[in-house]
Amino acid sequence: MKANLKSANKAIVLNSEFANYADFVVAQAKHESANFTSNVYKANNNPFGMKVPSQRKFLGTRGTPANDGGYYARYESDSVAFEDLLLWMRARKFPTNLETVEDYAEALKARGYFGDTLYNYTNALKRWLN
Repeated sequence: MKANLKSANKAIVLNSEFANYADFVVAQAKHESANFTSNVYKANNNPFGMKVPSQRKFLGTRGTPANDGGYYARYESDSVAFEDLLLWMRARKFPTNLETVEDYAEALKARGYFGDTLYNYTNALKRWLN
């Protein structure tokens, strides 16, 4: 991801109630999209691997089919995808007072964001933190 684009997306998080998580969210996007090279990212502008939700407002459209029978969300830009992740966090009543990447990953896991083990996901985020 180009430095200015990365900064713009990080700024979206910094200007929200989740500002403390800006670095974690960027690491999450890098992990989920294989540093912005995955097929899901390339086809859908979807750095988080988000699916089309059935019960919340979202900022994308229906994208490519997912292996589980659902569809990935397609976004007009990375920035819109970052905004949509914040909507997901609000819809899931994500806490705003977490201090560590371990706590952040645990909160994602508790809200069904990923299926991997907490240990693996936490370590993956740590690898992407700058």
